[in-house]
Amino acid sequence: MKKDEMTKNILLSLIPAIISLNFFCSGCQKDNSKKQAPGSVTIYPEETSIHEAIASIQNTETELHLAKGEWIVSSNLIVPSNISLIFNTGSFMTLGEEVQFVVNGTLSADPEKIFYYADETSSVSVADNGAILSPEWWGAYSDGTHPNETRKAIEAAINSLTNGGTVFLKNGTYNASLGYINILTDDIKVEGSSETIIQTGCGPDEQEKYYSGFFVVNRHGFSLKNITIINIAEEHDVCLGGYLKNTDHIHLDHIKFNGNQRHGYGLWFSGCSDIIIQNSEFIDGGNMLYFYKQDDFEFSTSLTSAAEAGSSRFYVADNSPLTDSFDVLVRLDDGVNHASKITQVGEDGMIDIFYPIPEGLNAQIGAEVSAFKPCRDVLIENCYFENTEPFTGCSVAVYIQFADNVIVRSCDFRNCVSDGTLDPFATMGNAVYSSDGWNDTLVVENNTFINNIPSPVKYNTFVVAGNSYNCTVTDNYMYSIDGVTYTPGLFEVEYLENFTFTRNTVDVNGLIYLNPGGFSKNGRIRKWSIYNNAFTNCSLISFTHNIDFSFFNNTLNGSFYDPTRGDAALGLALASDPISTPEKSYFTSVDISNNRIEGFGYNGIAIFGTDLSNNLSINNISITDNTLIDGNSTDNPSTNGISLTHCKNGIISGNTIKNAATGHMRNGIFMQYAGDFEISENLISGMEENQCLILDSEDIIQQ
Repeated sequence: MKKDEMTKNILLSLIPAIISLNFFCSGCQKDNSKKQAPGSVTIYPEETSIHEAIASIQNTETELHLAKGEWIVSSNLIVPSNISLIFNTGSFMTLGEEVQFVVNGTLSADPEKIFYYADETSSVSVADNGAILSPEWWGAYSDGTHPNETRKAIEAAINSLTNGGTVFLKNGTYNASLGYINILTDDIKVEGSSETIIQTGCGPDEQEKYYSGFFVVNRHGFSLKNITIINIAEEHDVCLGGYLKNTDHIHLDHIKFNGNQRHGYGLWFSGCSDIIIQNSEFIDGGNMLYFYKQDDFEFSTSLTSAAEAGSSRFYVADNSPLTDSFDVLVRLDDGVNHASKITQVGEDGMIDIFYPIPEGLNAQIGAEVSAFKPCRDVLIENCYFENTEPFTGCSVAVYIQFADNVIVRSCDFRNCVSDGTLDPFATMGNAVYSSDGWNDTLVVENNTFINNIPSPVKYNTFVVAGNSYNCTVTDNYMYSIDGVTYTPGLFEVEYLENFTFTRNTVDVNGLIYLNPGGFSKNGRIRKWSIYNNAFTNCSLISFTHNIDFSFFNNTLNGSFYDPTRGDAALGLALASDPISTPEKSYFTSVDISNNRIEGFGYNGIAIFGTDLSNNLSINNISITDNTLIDGNSTDNPSTNGISLTHCKNGIISGNTIKNAATGHMRNGIFMQYAGDFEISENLISGMEENQCLILDSEDIIQQ
C-alpha cells in the first residue's frame, strides 16, 4: 500500500475518536475560515472525499466542514440527519451527470455560489424542513443583473426543499424578469430582509409571455415575507407578480408590489384556499389582487329530475368529479343561474347545496348544471393600495370574481381611479370589486377609501358587490373629491342577497348608485339593510328590483348637485328600471325610517315606480319618522320632501318636513299614480306651495 493512501486511511479511521475527544487545536487546522465547535471536523479535498468522511462518521452527531476548494461528487450522495454540513468560505461542489445530492441534516454556507451542475440531470435535495437556504448558493445575483441566472437560481433553491423550508433573500435587487419562478414543492417560505427586491417580467417562450413572478400550481403551503416585487416588463403580460392555482395555505406578509402602471394582474389566485394577505402594499397595478375559479376545470352536466323551489337536493347525470370544495350553477326556468356551495356529493348523481332554489322558480329535467372550484377563505388585512396617478385603463385593487368567505379588513385604499383613455365602461377605477362571477360571504370592514386626485372618469368605485350572497360593508370611511362614485355599484348582476351596509362614513361628492338597473340582468336582489351610516355631499340612487329593502337611522347631509352635468340634488331615490327588464323591475317591502336628510335641492325621498299594465312596480312601502330639511339653494321647481309615483300599498307617517332659510321646497309630500296609502301625523312647515299634493291617485287616506 502506498504511503499516502495508508496515511489517508489512518486519518479516516481516527475521525470518530477525534470527534468524541474534541481533539482539535488551532495549530492542527489548515482552514480557520469556519470556527470549529465541539463535535466537528474539517476535511480537505486533496486528502479525502465527502463519501469517505460520511462513512467514517457513522451515527455520531457531527459538524462536517468542507474546506476551501472544489469538491467533486461523481455519484449519488446522501448526508444523514446526524451530520450538519458546512461549506467554509471558498468551498464549492461540482455534481456530475445524473448525480443526486441529498442532505437530510442541516446545511449552511456563506451567500456565494457553492453548487455547480454538470447538466440539468444533476440535483440537490434538502430534507430538513427547518432549512434556510440562500439562492446565491445556486448562482443568484443581488445587484439587479443576470436575470436568467438569477431566476433559475431562486427556482433551484426553492425546489431543493423536499419537505418544506425557507429560502432567504438578502438585501439587494434580484432580477428575475425573464419568465416565472416555477415552484414544484410544498410548504415553502420565501423571505427577504428590509430592502429585498425581486424584479419580474415576461419571458421569451409562449407561456412565459403571460406569467412572471412566482408560478405556484397544485401546491400546499406557500409563504412570501418581506419582499418587494417590482414589474419591469416592457410588454403586457397577464400575471405581473405571481400566479397561484389550486394551492392552499398561502400567507403573504409585508409584501410590496409595484405594477408600474402595467396592465395585467399583480397576484392571480385561481381556485386557491386558506389565503392570508396582511401588512402589505400594492402600488400602480391594473388588477392588484385577483381571485378566480380554478381555470383548468370545466364541468357541465344536466338534471335527471326536476328541482323545485325550496329544494336543496337535486340529481344530475354525472357528479363524479365533484366534492364539497366546488360550487354549482343551476339553470332555472327564468333563464337565471342559481348559484350555491356544494355541501355533499352522494350516489346516483345526488348533489346537496347550501342555498335552496328560490321560491317561485324551478329547474326542469335536462337543465344545465355547471360546476367550478372558487377561491375560499381569504383574509386581506392591514394592507395599503394606491395609484400614484390615474391608471391607464381599468384599475381594481381587490378583484373578487369567484370566491367564498372573503374578508377585507383594516386596509387603506387610495386613488383607485382610471384615466379614462379606453372605453369608459372598461376603464373604471375600483377598490373592492366583487362581481362578474359568483361569490359567497364578503365582509368589507374598518377600511379607509380615499380618492383625492382628479379623474376624468365618472365610474370610480369604492365597493362593488354583485352576484353574491351575504355581503357586509361596515365601519368604513369613504371620501372622494370628484366624480361619480358607486358604493356599492352592481354590474351584470344576477343576485345580491343579504346585503348589509352599516356604520360607514361616506363623503364622496357624487352619486352613489346602490344597484343601477341599466347594467343589471333579470335576477333577484333581496334583503338589503342600510342603517346607522353618515352620508355627506352625496345622493343615493337605487334602481331595478329589490325585495325587503330597509334604510333607517342614517344621516344624509348635503346632497350632490352638478349643474354642468344636470345631476339632480337628490337625497334617497328608489326607482324601478323600465328599460332593461321592465317585466322583472320592482321594489317590494320598502322600509325608510328614522333618517335625517337635509340639504337636498330636488327630492329628499323619492320613489319612482313604473306602470306595468296597472300592476304598479313598487309596493308595500313604509316611510316613517324621518326628518327632511331642504337647505340647498338650487332653484328646482320640482322640489319635494317626499315624492312617490306609480306606487301602492304604503304608509307615510310621523315625518318632519320643513324648509330651511335657503330652501326651495315646493311640496312636503307629492304623490302621483299611487294607490292604497295612509298619510298621517306628519309635521310639514314652510312649503312654498303645498303641504301635500296628490294627483291621479286613489284610495289615499289622509289624517
